[in-house]
Amino acid sequence: MKKSMNMVELFKIVFTGSIGAGKSTAIHTISAIGEINTEKAEKITNTMDYGQLHLPDNEKLDLYGTLGDRRFGFMSKTLCEGALGLIVLINNTHANPFSEVDYYLNLNADFLENNPVVIAITHYDEVSTPSVENYQTYLQQRGDVLPVIRADTRKPKDVATLINALILTREYA
Repeated sequence: MKKSMNMVELFKIVFTGSIGAGKSTAIHTISAIGEINTEKAEKITNTMDYGQLHLPDNEKLDLYGTLGDRRFGFMSKTLCEGALGLIVLINNTHANPFSEVDYYLNLNADFLENNPVVIAITHYDEVSTPSVENYQTYLQQRGDVLPVIRADTRKPKDVATLINALILTREYA
């Protein structure tokens, strides 16, 4: 069936990770509509974010950011429904970033059985260890072969690279 001129196709990508990993920044950096969030008034910001990219052929890509606080982890399943894939942001300054990898991959295991994921290493400019290679080795030990990309979520090019990697992973998986 051919699309009419007014018909809009909607697609969705979900960003997840701990508080401070860069989810809100990533969505704000690349969204065409500006970021919409549900900010909580506390010392460390905990938000659920929404943004949108306008694509060719009148298509739109919805961008959702999960809440970083683990007590809201149950919401990830709902947000991932119908998504093209998941971008997991890992803050490299975290005391044990590999435990973060485990947590987010395990939390979203059901979704990831049939959908792609990209691991994005953030705050690499502050702490450069573990390296991307260390993450790849760790993932291989888990039995996962996944794209791992260093990203500065303040840079539109880096966020676009994450989205493109996810789409390519989905297309060629």
